[in-house]
Amino acid sequence: MTTPTLLELEKELHALGPTLEPSTTLCIDIIKEVCERSALRRPDLVLRCGQALLFGSRKKEALSRLGNSVWDFYEYLLRAALDLNHNVLAGKCLEILQNKFGDTLRVKKLEALALEGAGEFEQALAIYDDLIEMHPTDAICYKRKVAIYKSQNLLAESVQALNKYLQIYQNDLEAYEELADIYLTLGDYKSALFCIEEMILSSPENYIFHLKYADILYTIGDFRNARKYYSQSLNINSENNTRALFGLYLTCKALGSGEKLNRELSALTKQKLVQQYEKSGNKEMAKLLNNALESLVE
Repeated sequence: MTTPTLLELEKELHALGPTLEPSTTLCIDIIKEVCERSALRRPDLVLRCGQALLFGSRKKEALSRLGNSVWDFYEYLLRAALDLNHNVLAGKCLEILQNKFGDTLRVKKLEALALEGAGEFEQALAIYDDLIEMHPTDAICYKRKVAIYKSQNLLAESVQALNKYLQIYQNDLEAYEELADIYLTLGDYKSALFCIEEMILSSPENYIFHLKYADILYTIGDFRNARKYYSQSLNINSENNTRALFGLYLTCKALGSGEKLNRELSALTKQKLVQQYEKSGNKEMAKLLNNALESLVE
């Protein structure tokens, strides 16, 4: 028998309308599909089905059918409730898990998440600090600390937390990229460049990393090195890299036409940019772009 897709299950749920109680089987199937088999984050579906199981007329039967996975169910429902700002329901689920498992690592993380949802950031941070002291390599605790600091625009604290995390997880490119973005917000271009250098070393074939590096070099006026990295970005991806084309054009203009290479690259990048708009069928926009590029002075 073929397992129904999430779309099919969702259609079946919506067909009931907002008032009819969905069946236990449908609710369990949807929660398992969303939380265990699908990459989608659908707290709306988990919340409706979870509430039907927890508070519906067939609660006893539903919880019995879940068996040992009932504890996973409470965690799924807790997370969905937090996503949709149902803090009372999240607190109820947390209390059930605490009564069953006590202050385990997993439950303490959920407690900290619930505190975040309630806006109790200092208490949440205190829990994460305690957990890091007991489990120094726990990546989630570091990342949650960064998320809290960023949500409050505490950028210096975000930098400190990310740097501590990267001392342990040195190959996390997303963390380096996040740290680079914060440094850029703070105007610390040198530190941002260092972060992107680490990203390029780990993934030299990623044209976006070369492009980001070139953008920063252009911003600080290092046009010659910016030209190199825009060119490398285009070497890796020449088909769909308009931003690097435009960056290279501006860089060559900034360097001036006295050098033959700059003249040649300016002409080539302008031609490629205009051609991209012409290929899309927008000839009027291509004409406007050509005029705009011509008007840029060195």
